[in-house]
Amino acid sequence: MGSENSSKHDWNSMSFLEMSVETLDEHHHFRVVIGFATVPQLSVLVELYASASGGPPCRQVVTQDDRAKKGKNVSIYSSQVPSSRPTADYTPRIIPNLPRVAIPLEPDLTLWQRS
Repeated sequence: MGSENSSKHDWNSMSFLEMSVETLDEHHHFRVVIGFATVPQLSVLVELYASASGGPPCRQVVTQDDRAKKGKNVSIYSSQVPSSRPTADYTPRIIPNLPRVAIPLEPDLTLWQRS
C-alpha cells in the first residue's frame, strides 16, 4: 500500500507548464511543456484526447521533441491533428506507459491539462 501511495504522490507531482496551439494549413499543431518532478519520462505517454463526436474518441500520441529540451525534468512535446475539429475539443493528458494494458477513460493515474 505504501508504494501505491508513493506512486500516486509522484504522479501528482507532474505538471503541465505551458500549452500552445497554432493552426496551419489543415492541421492544429499542439506544443505542450511538462514538468516531470520525480516521474521517469519513459514511464508515461502524453496524448491529445478528444471525446467522441459522432464516432470513437480521438487519442493522438504526443511525441517528445528531443531538440527542444527545457531542463533536466522539463520536456517539450508536440503533435498535430486535423483541423476538422476545433482545438477546444482536444485536451492533453498524461497516462501510464503500459503497452499491453487498455487505458480506461479515467484511470487513477491520468493527469489532465486544465485551463
